[in-house]
This record gives sequence, structure tokens and C-alpha cells, in this order.
Amino acid sequence: MDGLRAAPPPADELSGAKAYARGLFVVQNATQSGLAGTINTVATYRLPKDYPETYQARVTALTGEAVSTGAGILLGTTDSLVVVVGDYTKVKDQLTGFGTVQIVDVTGAPIPPPEP
Repeated sequence: MDGLRAAPPPADELSGAKAYARGLFVVQNATQSGLAGTINTVATYRLPKDYPETYQARVTALTGEAVSTGAGILLGTTDSLVVVVGDYTKVKDQLTGFGTVQIVDVTGAPIPPPEP
């Protein structure tokens, strides 16, 4: 997140993310229930009524600088919480860059790390 706040994403990464977002939007809206969900999102967040029609163009128009600016406004690492659900013994090495790792049970109570 800090990297994204400091500099725009690489062009190929941004292009891939935009293609994914555009494709996912089409798939999500391919059913009546998916389209109803999008309409609900428009109403809930008071988005422009043309949101479903303009989404693709808006995503396509995003620049790396705009993404970095948005990340600077919306993403912060000093007060963020990352939640990982899964087998700790398989993902623990991937968590080293996140700082302090606390393992909790389903109620949120701290528990010791599992033995490998």
C-alpha cells in the first residue's frame, strides 16, 4: 500500500487490473440478481444513475496517477488491519512484511500459533 501511495502502479499492472475490473463487472451483471445488486449499489451509495453504463469507460480512463492519488487518500498502513483466514502454517512466510501478526480464534480471542 505504501508503494501505491508513493508512485503510480506499473503500466502493465494497471492495464491488467483495469481489464479484470471491466470483465468482472460484465460477469457480475450478466444475471438479473447481479444487475439488481448493481442497481442496489447505485441507490445505496447515491451513485449517478448512469453508473452501469459508464463504469467501463471510467475504469478505462483511470490513470496511474489517479490510482496513486486515490490510494493516498483512502489507504493508510499505519492504521490498517489485514485479516487473513487460512492455514497459518502454509501462509506464515507470506505474512512477514505485515509487521506484527496476531492469531485469534473465531471469537477474536488471541491464541498461540499452531505447530507445523
